[in-house]
Amino acid sequence: MLKTTYKVAVLALLMALSSTVFAGSQYGTIYRLYVRPITGVVLVQLNVGATGTPAACATSTSYKFAMLMPDTATANTTNTWPSNALATLLTAHAAGRTVSIAGTGACTVPGATAYEAISVVVME
Repeated sequence: MLKTTYKVAVLALLMALSSTVFAGSQYGTIYRLYVRPITGVVLVQLNVGATGTPAACATSTSYKFAMLMPDTATANTTNTWPSNALATLLTAHAAGRTVSIAGTGACTVPGATAYEAISVVVME
């Protein structure tokens, strides 16, 4: 009985962690940002020497992370995360500060499926 309970607990823990186990992350300074004007997709590339690894689905050889800026005409104005994340990225780039970017583990940004979707941005 105890053995079965232990197996169930381990399985539950693995399932809970499975969404973050495959998520990528990188730490370094920003090399460049690219904002696609029509689609509102923001691409982020860190400098050579950045530590960490994006998710396996991030197949681009340059940019590794992406996020989608909402269309201001139709956007949910209560969700300020994309604007705040972009402001953090721009500030870090202008100041030469280091950032930590964590991805979702999926490459699901519309029009940018070769890049891992950004989940968290932290400026050091």
